[in-house]
Amino acid sequence: MINELSTMEPFPRYKHIIDDYARFCEALDSPLPLAIWTNPQRISPRRLAALLRGAGFDLKAVPWYPGAYRLPVGSRVGKRWEYFAGLCHIQEEAALLPVKMLDPRPGEYVLDMCASPGNKTAQIASAMKGNGTVVANELNSRRLPQLRQNCERLGYSNVALCNANGTNIPGHSTRFDRILVDAPCSCEGTTRKAPNLPLATDHRFTWRQHKLQCALMFKAAQLCKVGGRIVYATCTYAPEENEMVVESVLNRYGSDCLRLVDVEVPIPRYSSGLSEWDGHGFCEEMTKTVRVWPHQNDTGGFFVAVFEKVGEVADYEECRKALSNPDIDGAEDAQRYGVEAVERFGVPPNFLGNASFMHGRSKQIYMTTCSHSPPEEAFSVKELGVRFVHKEGKHLRLTHPGALMLAPFATRNVVTLNAEELQLFLERRSLYPRFNALANCAAGTGYVLMRHQGVGVGLGSVRVDPEFGFTRIRSNFPKAWAYRVSPGSTGSRRVSPPRSKPD
Repeated sequence: MINELSTMEPFPRYKHIIDDYARFCEALDSPLPLAIWTNPQRISPRRLAALLRGAGFDLKAVPWYPGAYRLPVGSRVGKRWEYFAGLCHIQEEAALLPVKMLDPRPGEYVLDMCASPGNKTAQIASAMKGNGTVVANELNSRRLPQLRQNCERLGYSNVALCNANGTNIPGHSTRFDRILVDAPCSCEGTTRKAPNLPLATDHRFTWRQHKLQCALMFKAAQLCKVGGRIVYATCTYAPEENEMVVESVLNRYGSDCLRLVDVEVPIPRYSSGLSEWDGHGFCEEMTKTVRVWPHQNDTGGFFVAVFEKVGEVADYEECRKALSNPDIDGAEDAQRYGVEAVERFGVPPNFLGNASFMHGRSKQIYMTTCSHSPPEEAFSVKELGVRFVHKEGKHLRLTHPGALMLAPFATRNVVTLNAEELQLFLERRSLYPRFNALANCAAGTGYVLMRHQGVGVGLGSVRVDPEFGFTRIRSNFPKAWAYRVSPGSTGSRRVSPPRSKPD
């Protein structure tokens, strides 16, 4: 419902530029539908749809985004095993548009300048099919864990996480093929999913955001290669943060360096950018920018502008081109750990065809793609790829993201769970395996991969109960995620472990 503390009419300053203000108000007063997209590295859209429909969800395909589905308000997909296994990702439908218009390709070098929480980073990595490099930069270090968690859950190993000020990245030698500037903004377009946000924005805050957004775009223009593409996006309605930022960028660099691109807009209904605002006229090219209002497609609000860099910017200067790779001297040792992990679970050798391993922090081995190229030291690289193996301990231990990646291909040391066992595993409770469930596992104790309906769901550890002498499997499902699992989320009843030694 509309915030009672706000004005009676939401965002009255935009009333004259909205094509149907009454429907706009109605849209803001209704809850936002849920949207998800399929992770093609783990499952096909058809199979994901079958799984969710079988669980009682009413899915409707998003016609302009292959593999995406709209669900009714209140659908709790984010608490189901399919989500935790990385089969899908939740993202507001209009927010899918900027990456769709960025159009990243396999093998390219792409920068997501303001990346957290990682929704668009994941979109980019998915579109690149694991080939090339995605540099996901985030200024706020406290937001990096969520960014990392999203990429690791989905299994995207071609992502480098960086912690730098996007407006002031030193040097200009890194030449990106595509850059997404999903800029911090006043977030006016998100009021449907955050109804407590005020329905009017302080103009002083809007102009502060304008300055920050311009600085980000100026840096993006320096870092993009000639012939490359820059997408500027916000989730606000304010012309000061949208058309006026675009105008500032064009005025600074001129048509010999940057030009707006009239690309195909896939979303069914939208409006062109404004031709004038508050008595100030914009150039004719501004009609190539895109405004999405909530009432047009029953989504949130968004603004997108696509630039092509056609010439070098005036403030470009040649700088060093050295790349940084954490602990590159230990690469051979890291590769050995990675190969050993794969061999333990009988994964076919071709799994390593595009994989590269390196040492990281906290005694962990990271897996990236061979085509991954780390960014410059100036980006303050925190992590490269996906945390794959823990080195310490008596037994080789995969990380949870590593287990999700390997489990679908494993031929040994893997346990297939039924619905009841899956529920216990997601709740971090011990499993007492059925007869012959450990038939393909090595004798004794150790780590095993857990699988449900052919999909990896995580890592378990085989233990012998000291009191009764029978075997149990301890769940290593992440603690933070276990608290979010809905009771009965697999549609199963709970079962209890045996109370006495079995016959």
